[in-house]
Amino acid sequence: MKIICTTLLDTSILDIFNLPEPSINNTGGFRTRLINENNVSSIVFSYSPIDLCVAGLTQYYLNNKSDNNGHSPIVITNLSEWFIQNNDRIGEMWVTCTTLINGLIIAHNIIEWKILCKLDSRLHLLFKKNAPFTFRS
Repeated sequence: MKIICTTLLDTSILDIFNLPEPSINNTGGFRTRLINENNVSSIVFSYSPIDLCVAGLTQYYLNNKSDNNGHSPIVITNLSEWFIQNNDRIGEMWVTCTTLINGLIIAHNIIEWKILCKLDSRLHLLFKKNAPFTFRS
């Protein structure tokens, strides 16, 4: 069971470009493997692409909706705080993840995956590992 694909988007249009250097606290513990020029791999903290898509698309929508009443756009400067403070996650509807489960390729948006995760703890662990803020308990 693994995630093989997520929504691709140009993050330069999203208001997430002021995020600090990734650490255990501001990434939710998400880690990725990096391989240097000597083919030596190391595991480093990084921002989850799924979390970035959900937060970025949601905030982009909120900043650009017609009833914003002229408020200044909000720029996400701390992903952890953003997920704590914002309950509106419209971006979950637009972010799709494709998985390989028992030889089947299955794609759903985040809202649908959250429903399925309530039925399968292994599925929930998979998504929590890959999107710690979006799938926090």
